[in-house]
Amino acid sequence: MTIDDVSKEQAKLLMAGLYPGTNYLARLRERMEKAGFRPSDPLFVLVSDAYDAQSKLYGKVCWLAATGNGSANPADKPIVEG
Repeated sequence: MTIDDVSKEQAKLLMAGLYPGTNYLARLRERMEKAGFRPSDPLFVLVSDAYDAQSKLYGKVCWLAATGNGSANPADKPIVEG
């Protein structure tokens, strides 16, 4: 099975399951920033990395749910200048 085999309905279910955790990590990171955690603090780094990874996954699943297309989101492709 590949990303191309995931249906829109399955992707929507994934979105619903991922949203609470992604939202929690976003709020946690914001609270940590407001509390004065330094960007280099080991706990802050772990929370930020977890949020970034889960947010990227959530974005890909949202794209898949909206388009039904497992191919890369055009916004993910680098812009070639010249």
